[in-house]
Amino acid sequence: MLGAAPASAATRTVCSGGCDFPTIQTAVNAASPGDTLDVKPGTYRELVDVNKRLEIRGPQANVDARTRVSAGGGEALLLPDSGAGTPVGFRLTASDATINGFRIEGSDGPAIETDPAIAGSRILNNVISGNANGILLNGPPSAITRTFIQFNRLDGNNDGDGGPVCPPIIPTNKPPAGCGIVSNLGVSNVEISSNLLSGHRGNGIQIAGPDAPGALSEGIDVVGNKLSDDSGIYFRNARSLNILSNAVLKPGRVQFSGITLGGDVNGVIIRQNRLIGQAKKQIPRSAADFELKDAGVLVSNVSGGVPNGQVQAIGNTITDWRRGIGLSGGDGAYAGELKAEFNRIVRNSRGINNTDPSATELIDADNNWWGCNQGPGDDLNRCQNVSQNVNADPWLTLRISTDKDELGKNGRSTNVLASVLRNSAGDTPLSFFPDRTALGFSATKGRIRKRARTLNGVARTLFSTTSRGGSAKISVTLDNERKRAKVDISGSGGKGGNGGNGGNGGNNNRNGDGDGGGDV
Repeated sequence: MLGAAPASAATRTVCSGGCDFPTIQTAVNAASPGDTLDVKPGTYRELVDVNKRLEIRGPQANVDARTRVSAGGGEALLLPDSGAGTPVGFRLTASDATINGFRIEGSDGPAIETDPAIAGSRILNNVISGNANGILLNGPPSAITRTFIQFNRLDGNNDGDGGPVCPPIIPTNKPPAGCGIVSNLGVSNVEISSNLLSGHRGNGIQIAGPDAPGALSEGIDVVGNKLSDDSGIYFRNARSLNILSNAVLKPGRVQFSGITLGGDVNGVIIRQNRLIGQAKKQIPRSAADFELKDAGVLVSNVSGGVPNGQVQAIGNTITDWRRGIGLSGGDGAYAGELKAEFNRIVRNSRGINNTDPSATELIDADNNWWGCNQGPGDDLNRCQNVSQNVNADPWLTLRISTDKDELGKNGRSTNVLASVLRNSAGDTPLSFFPDRTALGFSATKGRIRKRARTLNGVARTLFSTTSRGGSAKISVTLDNERKRAKVDISGSGGKGGNGGNGGNGGNNNRNGDGDGGGDV
């Protein structure tokens, strides 16, 4: 018996003249699920309701919006016509639809919106700027199909008052604020990755469903995004979050923090993020919400709802904030034990601050790097300090070693290793110290590569001799700590050293400030 062959998907073109359709919406109306719409360069003044499973491609489809420079006429520019209905550029009302390679500007609402009933959207490679909000991302709980928001550039989407979509987290008299990527009803099974966000007066990324049954967001990965001169990442009413390898660099509004958990957030891993504040823009101490501003990681619960819980901050770089990590915001901000390990916490007014009056357990903050080997709160004021109810002992320490302690002249060399592996108790825990942390090297004689970055807690460089003999002092500097090792340079060949590198015992013949070696 012969069955009917399935209909094949069609590709339909869109442009002002000579294509299958003159507008994107007429092409959507005529398309069948599974079709592709190929939208040519031009300006499209319309609102588009995507009510079928379609792939809608602009001229810049699959070209990374974070770095692309479009030649004249190379973009499909969508200018939503606010007089034609709900002010949304693309409104996705069908699951598994794709928007790829557009420029969207001037919407009085979000540039792209997903309906709360659908899942599996793919929003890729779009430039989204000058709208009231960037992407309004809502979806059903426990969605099976994953939604992807990737490779987009979102700039200054503040051309509205935020409204119910992106309300100010902290009231302000400043100009209207919008968010880059925002959910106000809840969303699940989503990856927000490799996007570039800047200039938003609300949060760059804000997932904050209402305080209502079934409105929890869950299963969200925020990975590899860069927020520059933006206002941070905010979650409320959410479960099962991974916030990994993002960069929040010098937020434009200091009342916002790098990463904020605002209440009823449970099961969070915050790992390998780079959170760089603006130390010169500190908040006045008289501010009523002093503890709710300007933190690298802020855990708070100002509405007094369900406390946050099961939070781990591991291997992050947190610098130049008023608070590196802050637990605050009234009674019941957190339940259980907040874990903060292997972070580099430096140049903040206070490294970790705990003001939750009902905290029944300490913040567990061992094995962090605080800026010097003496540990938090040292008398020399070289390390970060911490508040009460924070357990910061033991802490990570900086060490240096060399392969050889004696070298011949004229180009003989030795490897130099600096590590942040061994802690103040003499133990070497499995390390998650931030990769690519820059360490500076110098030497009184010979040649040395002056900069190296960490990988698995170790930075490596090379020291080579010249025609000068004598004793070379090799130094490594990280923040406020400097450690040194010595190499003797003579006319003969070198020999193996007798030192050890703290936490790097697999390397033999070490000389320096580890076991068996001494500081110079």
